[in-house]
Amino acid sequence: MDRNKVKAIGDDVAAALQAVAAKHGMTVTVKGGVFTEGSFKPRVEFKTGDADRVEFEQYARAFGLTADMFGKTFAAPGGARYRIVGLRLNSRKRPVLVQRLDGKQFVFEVSAVVAALAREVAQ
Repeated sequence: MDRNKVKAIGDDVAAALQAVAAKHGMTVTVKGGVFTEGSFKPRVEFKTGDADRVEFEQYARAFGLTADMFGKTFAAPGGARYRIVGLRLNSRKRPVLVQRLDGKQFVFEVSAVVAALAREVAQ
């Protein structure tokens, strides 16, 4: 089994579980997993629509952020605009999960996000 086959199987698993997730008001994603030559154990995640916001609000203070920062947009020094969409709880260096307005996700340091938001308020 190779990465391409695992990716295709993961996509099929997510599609097959979509009806179950919708029935319960959730979304489903397959985020990697473990595979060997003869097996694949996908990591399947079901989330409610506001799970990322709730998690952010719960843990923001532990990272030196405030709960109301979730969903705020800011401009990075290069001029690209980003929206805060979550936290990576196991990351010490870059725990803030952001999404560029074209949809691509990145991780930022807390200090960079706080500085960028301060610049937004100052303008």
